[in-house]
Amino acid sequence: MLKLLPLLLLCTLLGRAAEEIVTLAAVGDVMLGRGVPARIASHGPAWPWDALQPELARADLRFCNLECAVTTGGIRIPKPYSFRVDPAMAGEVLCAGGFNVVSLANNHTYDYSRPGLADTIAAMDKLDVIAPGAGRGRAGAIAPKLVTRNDLTIAFVAYTVWPPEGYIPSKTGASIAIYDEATFTDELRAAHVGADLLVVSLHWGKEYSPGFAPAQQRIAYQAIDAGADLILGHHPHVAQPVEVYRDRPILYSLGNCLFDRTNARYSNGALAVIYLSRATVTVERLLPFEVENARPVIRKTGGKP
Repeated sequence: MLKLLPLLLLCTLLGRAAEEIVTLAAVGDVMLGRGVPARIASHGPAWPWDALQPELARADLRFCNLECAVTTGGIRIPKPYSFRVDPAMAGEVLCAGGFNVVSLANNHTYDYSRPGLADTIAAMDKLDVIAPGAGRGRAGAIAPKLVTRNDLTIAFVAYTVWPPEGYIPSKTGASIAIYDEATFTDELRAAHVGADLLVVSLHWGKEYSPGFAPAQQRIAYQAIDAGADLILGHHPHVAQPVEVYRDRPILYSLGNCLFDRTNARYSNGALAVIYLSRATVTVERLLPFEVENARPVIRKTGGKP
């Protein structure tokens, strides 16, 4: 039997290669404003990713939700929390982590109004980063962003359930994809055309709640019924459970990743390693962490969100 093990392992590896697997590493909220730039200036752009770098380096695709405007201009929306970062610093930090898929559909990319959002979109274009969830008018914001790896074409879309404060819809200006129950199903069906898989990013849920809400589950099921193959959730600032519906994973919240909150109890997250193929989508492993001094720190005791 022992002699058969190398052959069995080889067959397994060949079978996995034949499935054209793409490895996706996904984290939640990355906020580069407020007190984060000072830390980056002191420690360098790769410093935030020290704990996660081994997993990030092994992945084909690396996803995060960018929870700030990337601009030095714009008009600040009057509200308690408004975040922005210089485009040069944003580029250095995202590139140091290797992030190549970044959701812009959330309640903070509009913190510096439409000009700030336009700058954010332009900054992602300049970095050659796939940035679903924002674009020209609603049509541009909901448009799928396609990426091909290992002969597998994956469509990414992103929506926020929470509209940004002060947000005014525009037919042609820089816009954010805001969830609309009435149009969501048809939009996802259209997004899947031309792609082998559809990944949906959703900014939703109740802040600091370790459990997902019924409304999140309803939206997730709607997405999968419409053809979504994977749901990546964020916004609550803490990790929430993973559920599988119709063989498709729902990561209700990946929590925070890079965020300068001072209370670790209300700031934690997880890195999810996901194997994507035409046949299956599997959450291979979860790496839970706390967020301390703004960056992820691996928990001493393991666990799952």
